[in-house]
Amino acid sequence: MKKIIIKIVLGYLVILIVYNLYLTYTIERAVTSQIKICGEAVYLIPGIKTAMYHSVTNRIYIDPEFIKKYDTKELESLVWHERGHRERRFQLYVVSLLNTSLEVGGKIEKQSFIMIPFLYGPQIITAAVVIPMSHYQEFKADEFCGQHGYGGTLIKVIKKIVSEQLPSNLLLQVALDPFHPPVDARKIALNVKGLLK
Repeated sequence: MKKIIIKIVLGYLVILIVYNLYLTYTIERAVTSQIKICGEAVYLIPGIKTAMYHSVTNRIYIDPEFIKKYDTKELESLVWHERGHRERRFQLYVVSLLNTSLEVGGKIEKQSFIMIPFLYGPQIITAAVVIPMSHYQEFKADEFCGQHGYGGTLIKVIKKIVSEQLPSNLLLQVALDPFHPPVDARKIALNVKGLLK
């Protein structure tokens, strides 16, 4: 029985890694061009509505609409934040795999005509682990950005993004985007460290 469980876990891990690589491939295919921000090659992907660092490609991606909406300093703050994620590349990859696990599990549940109870336990446990890990990664990336003099600007641009993409109600924000800490919590964290400039 123990060997069977190990095989199932390893098999599932292989599925997660392969699916994660597939997602990486789709991201790379969606790139339309690149620009330089703070000396960093930033790759443009229309429609992603965010800026993000990908731990597999080691690249930073941004929605080209952001280039039109935000000024130079705001864009630089986003790049420094994503560079902060790069500082913890391996940890971010682990979080990415856990997020993939949640996505794969969700797809299985939706495709099942009969609900599979044993899937929900691992899903809930995974979410309980990955959400605090994601929040920690965001706080550390904010801190890295703040250390380079962009803390206040970062909070300013995050508030703009949140106001455009999420409801004003805090509970709804948390429900719709549980993997990012609330903006006020991020502002307080930077202020405590004296990085809200």
